[in-house]
Amino acid sequence: MPSDTQHEIEVLFQRYARGVGGYAVTVLGNAAEAEDVTARVFLTVVSKFAQCRREPAGWLWAIARNEIARHVRDRRANAELPDELADGADPPPLVAERNESTRWLAEALEELGEEQHKLIYMKFFQDMNNLQIAAATGLSAGNVGVRLHRAIKRLRARLGDLAPTPDGTERGPHARATE
Repeated sequence: MPSDTQHEIEVLFQRYARGVGGYAVTVLGNAAEAEDVTARVFLTVVSKFAQCRREPAGWLWAIARNEIARHVRDRRANAELPDELADGADPPPLVAERNESTRWLAEALEELGEEQHKLIYMKFFQDMNNLQIAAATGLSAGNVGVRLHRAIKRLRARLGDLAPTPDGTERGPHARATE
């Protein structure tokens, strides 16, 4: 018969492994790397579960955030230039436009701060309701709702700043500083 600790770890894995993996894929953009990071997250959970002094779901997400950040730092330090050029399947203007939009969205999300970014991810990418988010973060469900509302409002305002002007002139994320 499994111990209580083993059972709690199994419940965490069953409930959050897919979400942690999805979050890692979203941040890293690579399924294989996300799988490795997710495995390291749960290895840490197993090896350090006795050290958990708060809500296990919140503790798990803190570990996930730290492992993803560590992986990104390590990847940047070891980045190599590709041996070959891209195959050119998409025309360069389309790639440039997509990259610019992605950069603007990433900047807008980054300006939300880590906590609001995590709440947005849990709500819209993991399809968690406010009660589930509250359990995972240690916040009240009402507080989660207020924080999500504020995050969405800031994100909409920021992305609105990125849209082209009425005369069709392109406007970037720092347009307010130059207008």
